[in-house]
Amino acid sequence: MLRTVIAVGGFDPTGRAGLAADLATIRAHGLHAAPVTATLTVQNRHGVQAVEPVGQPFVAAQLRAVFTDSALAVRAVKSGLLGSQGALQALVEALRQFPAAFVCDPVMVAGTGEPLIPDSVAQALLDTLVPAATLLVPNALEAGRLAGLPVRSPRDAERAGARLLERGARAVLVKGGHFEVARGTDVLVTREASWRLPPLGPSAPEARGTGCRLASAVAARLALGLGLHDAVAAAREFVADYRERVAHAKRVGRLHVITDETLQSRFTHVELARLAAEGGADVVQFREKRPRSARQRIAVARSMRRVLDGTAARLVVNDHVDVALGAGVSAVHLGPEDPEPEAARRALGPWCTVGATANDYDAAVRLAPRVDYLGVGPVFSTRSKERPAPALGLEGLARIAAAVAPVPVIAIGGITVSRVAQVLQTGAHGVAVLSAFVGAADPRAAVLALREAVERSVAGGAALRER
Repeated sequence: MLRTVIAVGGFDPTGRAGLAADLATIRAHGLHAAPVTATLTVQNRHGVQAVEPVGQPFVAAQLRAVFTDSALAVRAVKSGLLGSQGALQALVEALRQFPAAFVCDPVMVAGTGEPLIPDSVAQALLDTLVPAATLLVPNALEAGRLAGLPVRSPRDAERAGARLLERGARAVLVKGGHFEVARGTDVLVTREASWRLPPLGPSAPEARGTGCRLASAVAARLALGLGLHDAVAAAREFVADYRERVAHAKRVGRLHVITDETLQSRFTHVELARLAAEGGADVVQFREKRPRSARQRIAVARSMRRVLDGTAARLVVNDHVDVALGAGVSAVHLGPEDPEPEAARRALGPWCTVGATANDYDAAVRLAPRVDYLGVGPVFSTRSKERPAPALGLEGLARIAAAVAPVPVIAIGGITVSRVAQVLQTGAHGVAVLSAFVGAADPRAAVLALREAVERSVAGGAALRER
């Protein structure tokens, strides 16, 4: 029988929160994840557009199907967004019939601020679901709403936790990301005592769904047989590791250099990667336009990754998602004829970095909400492609950078040391170079000069802003 954790909650179409985050977390612990959909949502990083609860009979049928499957041994249940009183009732009745460790994440408000459940459902949650919880995992806002008092500090969280214990919860973990005092400190309250747990570190950009992951990780650890305190500690470590991966994967960098063996005959991709890292590049893009098999490309990418391990530079695979996946690389840069960004994310995982090329304003605006950065160009005339798109010029680059902000723009096409300052003055985040790197007599020295130009320009811009 498969050791199973049931995740009951909401469907997020971006795959970054809700059930998608729950399933990824449970599976990461080596357990079988059984999703039960209680709510459908339409949301993304910009907000929530729609919420549609699933009817009680259908939620109940899903739960019954999992609990009665003889191949599944349900060890824990985790709940998230329950959009209706009917879904709440279905879950409570299932837990009465099939007892299991139960971690309740009382999702009430989206990360972008929009309410997700009405007051009537919040009251039903307090009356029926809280008393069933092995552990209740609200954030400060949710704890305050349930307990009927403002929660702005760890002390407030201890008071709120005590009230929720009086309502039947066996333990409460109040997440401190919204505290005004000692922000990030989590507070665990049990009938024996309370503990203030130190912050996990700064929240990573685009780390949506970390609350879902924390509660799911606790449920997974309980399913594996850990006690409550150990399960909470291990779950917090899991989330801290996730945040670090997200922060690392989303580090776009200001200086990208692109390797190419066809524009010169002296250096291989691997040698160029080493020279780029020694010169101070933030990102090395592996560009291979010749007809090569996926196996050949993967072998080169793996060698480049090994060269860059331990350096400040990270590897991005251009065009080929399958090569990035096969080489264990978490970043891709896609051209107009390559797979869509969503397909790359599905293949590489939620913490991957996806960049894409935009040759004009319309493409940039269309792509910006779907990627982590945009490669915009050519800014100036270039000979690195057989049929390059028309040059945008500095005005065209500035227009795009303003339109897609805060998505970082990496300018490409005809970039030289002498042009770095004027390019970055347009609002571009960074630059990418090909010919100025591989065509240089000394590629390492070329990168050093570009690095110096980038740093000088960034420092100059910061000084101007401070005046």
